[in-house]
Amino acid sequence: LDDPKGLSWWLRRIHPEDRDRVSDAVKLSTDNNKQSWEEEYRFKCADGTYKHMRDKGFIVYENELPVKMIGSLQDVTDVKNLENALLEEKLMRQKEISETAIRVQEKERTRIGHELHDNVNQLLSTSKLFVDMLTPSSKEEMTVKDKSIEYIVLAIEEIRKLSRELVTPQFKDKKLVDSIQQLIDDLRLSTDILIKFTYDLDIDLLSTGKKVTFFRIVQEQIKNVLKYSKAEKVDIHLLCKNSQAILTIHDNGIGFDIRQPVKGIGLSNIQERARFYNGEVKIESAKGRGCTLQVILPLHDQ
Repeated sequence: LDDPKGLSWWLRRIHPEDRDRVSDAVKLSTDNNKQSWEEEYRFKCADGTYKHMRDKGFIVYENELPVKMIGSLQDVTDVKNLENALLEEKLMRQKEISETAIRVQEKERTRIGHELHDNVNQLLSTSKLFVDMLTPSSKEEMTVKDKSIEYIVLAIEEIRKLSRELVTPQFKDKKLVDSIQQLIDDLRLSTDILIKFTYDLDIDLLSTGKKVTFFRIVQEQIKNVLKYSKAEKVDIHLLCKNSQAILTIHDNGIGFDIRQPVKGIGLSNIQERARFYNGEVKIESAKGRGCTLQVILPLHDQ
């Protein structure tokens, strides 16, 4: 306490990440002949620890030149810790809400998928049997019967396909890459788009929730490609690198301007699912240059 402490000593005790900001604030105040300034920063104590300080400084001028500062430092460490704890709790609550929303969504999709498969398909199959029992009395009636059966069979196949998409894969018994490969094999039966899938075997180290997330994102983006891109080729890469799981889906379609708002909820669904696991979504596209979607999730829970 007996040693004189000047401006340079004070600045050196400010945390390196805060120092330039505080120094610039003081300089800006004196350059503009302001009478006072106020900042919050971390300050180094005698024992080497940092505390959060709220600093109010009053500048004394002589002949329009700053000659001294009179100020007070208030220790607001407890307040900051409380604010951080509240923020962490808020983020945790938001994560719980997102988790509940995703879980409810998956549960509802599975319920609808089973309902379509078990009930609606049963009704259609019964209808097909009744139509098949009809005995047409003319060629025209036979044509109507055949067409009716044909459309019922098509409806049954569409509902089976839709129910498979809706039901959540059981990754306890099945690997993620197998589920994605099955999805691709099913698509090959209904589209001419060439789909190539490469993957890293370590990807199955992911938690079940993240596997569901990646599966749904592949589903969603492939749906976007089929609906909007007019692509002839799609490349899907799924790999692990630097404690991260990285999914990349690239198509050679017509692309779009990423600065323009995108219709539908597909991309927002993808971003919401990734955000829940502290993930990152990157989209690169331009008109005539296809689209690349990259989703990065931490390999291990954070």
